[in-house]
Amino acid sequence: MTINEISNSGMPVQPGQPRKVKEEQQARASSSRDKVELSEEAKAMFESEQSRRLAEIQRRIEEGFYKRREVMERVVDAILRDIE
Repeated sequence: MTINEISNSGMPVQPGQPRKVKEEQQARASSSRDKVELSEEAKAMFESEQSRRLAEIQRRIEEGFYKRREVMERVVDAILRDIE
Protein backbone atom coordinates (compact mmCIF):
# COMPACT_ATOMS: atom_id res chain seq x y z
CA MET A 1 0.00 0.00 0.00
CA THR A 2 1.27 3.47 -0.88
CA ILE A 3 0.08 6.73 0.70
CA ASN A 4 0.58 9.72 -1.57
CA GLU A 5 -1.57 12.34 0.14
CA ILE A 6 -2.58 13.46 3.64
CA SER A 7 -6.31 14.01 4.25
CA ASN A 8 -7.87 16.56 1.89
CA SER A 9 -4.81 18.68 1.31
CA GLY A 10 -4.01 17.21 -2.08
CA MET A 11 -0.32 17.74 -1.41
CA PRO A 12 2.20 14.91 -1.66
CA VAL A 13 3.71 13.71 1.62
CA GLN A 14 6.91 15.57 2.51
CA PRO A 15 8.45 13.99 5.63
CA GLY A 16 10.73 16.92 6.56
CA GLN A 17 8.17 19.67 6.15
CA PRO A 18 6.56 19.73 9.65
CA ARG A 19 9.88 20.51 11.35
CA LYS A 20 10.69 23.25 8.83
CA VAL A 21 7.25 24.82 9.21
CA LYS A 22 7.58 24.75 13.00
CA GLU A 23 11.01 26.40 12.83
CA GLU A 24 9.67 29.14 10.55
CA GLN A 25 6.76 29.78 12.91
CA GLN A 26 9.14 30.03 15.87
CA ALA A 27 11.37 32.45 13.97
CA ARG A 28 8.40 34.67 13.14
CA ALA A 29 7.15 34.55 16.73
CA SER A 30 10.54 35.45 18.22
CA SER A 31 10.95 38.42 15.90
CA SER A 32 7.59 39.89 16.94
CA ARG A 33 8.12 39.73 20.72
CA ASP A 34 7.99 42.86 22.82
CA LYS A 35 11.26 44.34 23.98
CA VAL A 36 11.96 46.44 27.06
CA GLU A 37 15.02 48.56 27.54
CA LEU A 38 15.92 50.31 30.80
CA SER A 39 17.87 53.51 30.85
CA GLU A 40 21.08 53.70 32.85
CA GLU A 41 19.27 55.99 35.31
CA ALA A 42 16.51 53.39 35.83
CA LYS A 43 19.09 50.64 36.34
CA ALA A 44 20.92 52.77 38.91
CA MET A 45 17.66 53.51 40.74
CA PHE A 46 16.81 49.80 40.85
CA GLU A 47 20.26 48.87 42.15
CA SER A 48 20.08 51.65 44.74
CA GLU A 49 16.68 50.45 45.96
CA GLN A 50 17.94 46.86 46.12
CA SER A 51 20.93 47.93 48.18
CA ARG A 52 18.74 49.94 50.53
CA ARG A 53 16.35 46.99 51.07
CA LEU A 54 19.24 44.58 51.66
CA ALA A 55 20.78 46.93 54.23
CA GLU A 56 17.39 47.21 55.98
CA ILE A 57 17.02 43.43 56.13
CA GLN A 58 20.57 43.00 57.45
CA ARG A 59 19.89 45.62 60.15
CA ARG A 60 16.69 43.83 61.20
CA ILE A 61 18.50 40.50 61.42
CA GLU A 62 21.22 42.01 63.60
CA GLU A 63 18.60 43.59 65.89
CA GLY A 64 16.72 40.30 66.26
CA PHE A 65 13.57 41.60 64.56
CA TYR A 66 12.83 38.25 62.90
CA LYS A 67 13.15 36.33 66.19
CA ARG A 68 10.12 38.05 67.70
CA ARG A 69 7.14 35.75 68.20
CA GLU A 70 4.66 37.90 66.25
CA VAL A 71 7.02 38.08 63.27
CA MET A 72 7.57 34.32 63.30
CA GLU A 73 3.81 33.74 63.45
CA ARG A 74 3.26 35.97 60.43
CA VAL A 75 5.95 34.13 58.50
CA VAL A 76 4.45 30.74 59.39
CA ASP A 77 0.96 31.96 58.42
CA ALA A 78 2.26 33.19 55.06
CA ILE A 79 4.00 29.88 54.40
CA LEU A 80 0.88 27.90 55.30
CA ARG A 81 -1.27 30.06 53.02
CA ASP A 82 1.23 29.57 50.23
CA ILE A 83 1.26 25.76 50.45
CA GLU A 84 -2.53 25.34 50.72
